[in-house]
Amino acid sequence: INLSSQYELFELPEIIKECKSLEKLDISSNEIREIPEYVFSLPKLKELNFARCSELQNKVIPFSSSQPLEKLSVCTNGSSSFFDDIEKLKTLKSLTLSGKINEIPKAIFNLTSLQELIMHDTQINTVPPEIKKLKSLKTLTINQYPFTPEDGFIKLNLEEAFNNLSQCENLKELNLNYNGIKQIPEKVNLLKQLEIFSAQDNLLVAYPKAIHDLTKLKELNFGVNHLKEIPTGIGKLTELKTLKLISNWQQKIDIKNLFNEIDQLTSLETLDLHSCQSIEEIPETISNLTKLKKLDLDNNLIKKLPKSILNMTHLKILRIGSNKVAQEEIAEIKAHLTSTKISS
Repeated sequence: INLSSQYELFELPEIIKECKSLEKLDISSNEIREIPEYVFSLPKLKELNFARCSELQNKVIPFSSSQPLEKLSVCTNGSSSFFDDIEKLKTLKSLTLSGKINEIPKAIFNLTSLQELIMHDTQINTVPPEIKKLKSLKTLTINQYPFTPEDGFIKLNLEEAFNNLSQCENLKELNLNYNGIKQIPEKVNLLKQLEIFSAQDNLLVAYPKAIHDLTKLKELNFGVNHLKEIPTGIGKLTELKTLKLISNWQQKIDIKNLFNEIDQLTSLETLDLHSCQSIEEIPETISNLTKLKKLDLDNNLIKKLPKSILNMTHLKILRIGSNKVAQEEIAEIKAHLTSTKISS
């Protein structure tokens, strides 16, 4: 049942109590004052979403150990006892928190099956040592974009967070998008286990070379920042499949170090450089990326593509629009790459 965004819904209809086979209930973005206890008695409910329900008046959410909840999205009302019963959810795998809380509720660290933890629009500024108790945790996301410019960003203590996250042996994915981050500390290299690192939509003018010590990375995303250049050593990321540097245009990003080492990134499948508005040429060595499926160069200053691109028949998508490449050259590329979707 999806009752999301019903802005005149102030209470749940009683008929839901009779839905004994209900597995998913979405009541997010409503004006609901209280979640009735019967919701937590529905015997087959696996997914429950009451995010962005800012009018909730429940002091405690009466979670039940008999309910097989696996995915839960919660808007907290700031009550200190709001999460007291959450540790009963022994089958919970994914939890999304939103609302004005400034620390992760302690009861959450007893969710032994939790694999994904998302903090969205909270006021949390660090990750405490207790995070290591979440032995099954694979994905952590902290997105805290302010509702208005006057609110300001919550400054994350990344040094402390990285220290504590290094104890999470199964953590594979860390998303730090939309946090106003201006600097990433060198201690990021403590997260040796990471396979996905994303810091999109921040205020970074640089990132530390220590990122290149994360040699298990399969995806790296620094899109929509203010990067001036790519540090040397990126060629060490030989398992990298996706690299996103989109919309780093304000400082006219210099990516010569990336192109000098591009042929070392032999696992790369997606290279996304669109809207940097500063890239003028692509090296001939790009053709050494025999696994590359998507190459996005849209909205740059490229006048001529390398001849070797004619040999890249493995490409599925090539975007070169908003550049200055001659139509004759585009026609030649299309004649050779007949299985490639070319956007020009």
